[in-house]
Amino acid sequence: KRAAGVAAATLRPDIDGRVRSLPIAVDSPNGRVPGMATAVYAQFKGIEPDALSSALEKGAVPALNFIPATPQGTFLPHFHSVWKGDQGRGILPFNKLLSGTNTSNLKGKAVLVGVTDATIQPPVEISGGDRVPPVVALAQGVSSLIDEELIQTPEWAPIVKRSLLLVVMLYLISLLPRMRGAVGWIVTVVLLNLLVKC
Repeated sequence: KRAAGVAAATLRPDIDGRVRSLPIAVDSPNGRVPGMATAVYAQFKGIEPDALSSALEKGAVPALNFIPATPQGTFLPHFHSVWKGDQGRGILPFNKLLSGTNTSNLKGKAVLVGVTDATIQPPVEISGGDRVPPVVALAQGVSSLIDEELIQTPEWAPIVKRSLLLVVMLYLISLLPRMRGAVGWIVTVVLLNLLVKC
């Protein structure tokens, strides 16, 4: 049986190394490919892969209009802040799946299969600071889409970011050369941290 579709399991960390967003689609040599969370959500909603790919090429997917996309073409899911690898997060070890464990509770649910062992695939750091397996981050992205619980960036956020950048530039040009070494170093670190967090 052929795969129902093709998707990109891409996790792109921000400049500080944390994953805060997931791509709605990714450009490839064969055209635009939906992100994994987008593709699974589309399957959940009954959208055919070909229809999804065609809509992504045109730049609009009516079923995804509720997603507050960032300028980079990503969305901001609600990542869980705690990860202990326990069953409470819906993780089923593969050996249990093969040993005949009752999986009736998975019926009607979107199931992602992936490596959760940190010794095989390194975890990623999510927005809350916890480190989780990549497949768990993707699964949480799918949950956010299905529940339509996404983080929206305020309209004023880009203005604040540009203003902070302007302040840092002015500071570097005019004030930094006049400050003492230690004071200048502390102020520089604080301003750079503010920029990174924005």
